[in-house]
Amino acid sequence: MESIRFPASDGTSLHALLFRAADSRACLAIAHGLQSHAEWYRETGEYLAARGITVLAFDRRGSGHSDGVPGDTADAADFQRDLDAAINRARAESPDVHLLANCFATRFVLPYANEHPESLRSILITSPATDMKSQADYSFLERLWIPVAWAIDQIRGAQMRIRTPLKDRFFVSSGPWLEWIGRDSLGVRTVTPRFLLAAGKSTCAMYRSVDKIQLPLFVLLASHDAIVENKGIRDRFRSYLGSLKMEEFPSEHMLEFGESAGSYRQAVIDWIGGGYRTASIPRSTL
Repeated sequence: MESIRFPASDGTSLHALLFRAADSRACLAIAHGLQSHAEWYRETGEYLAARGITVLAFDRRGSGHSDGVPGDTADAADFQRDLDAAINRARAESPDVHLLANCFATRFVLPYANEHPESLRSILITSPATDMKSQADYSFLERLWIPVAWAIDQIRGAQMRIRTPLKDRFFVSSGPWLEWIGRDSLGVRTVTPRFLLAAGKSTCAMYRSVDKIQLPLFVLLASHDAIVENKGIRDRFRSYLGSLKMEEFPSEHMLEFGESAGSYRQAVIDWIGGGYRTASIPRSTL
């Protein structure tokens, strides 16, 4: 494993963990969720690299060890800049780049895949934030407050902090990984109003992209997910144009942290190893 840095197009220094396979057959770029960062994917990166797949898990700006104010981004375009820089860095490792997005990252990964299909071989999304459970989302009144908070920030020239609706136990409900998350000093638990406005723009772009993308897509779900609604996700991707595979694992939200981690990682290996070329299931079975 290497800890590396590379610049986004606006000069922001981004951090990533690079797990280089000895005889690499492809590179998997990983875009983390709202609270998480590249370190959450250390074991997955080590596992895949030992089996011939180079992994680049990057921190978006304001997360992990990347530059920027924690939990802040100026605009939705920043998400795209960071992702584009990570994909370009991954292409330096292999011309065959696959992109995995966890939860929140789906909101900017799907628009990117729609606009830059030539950059990727396939997309994988784990517990995608297309359909949220109410306990893991802001209420109607909280949503109304976000633009007001942004306006206050503009007037006073400061950045208010808003707590995210996520709780550590939503990722995994018990055990050593829950304790690890609790000790994680890099986890994003509060964000700025303009981050939430940028996320809202990205969410709208995500919904517009779902019915347009034609890249092979692997949707990996957790049957005991406390953050996203699996039925809504299945319904949403019924109209997906490209080849599609869906698989559900007996796990909580973070597939990396449960008893299904091994089978989840093997499913990713099988997909990148060639499964993406033949994936297709009748929409009636979703």
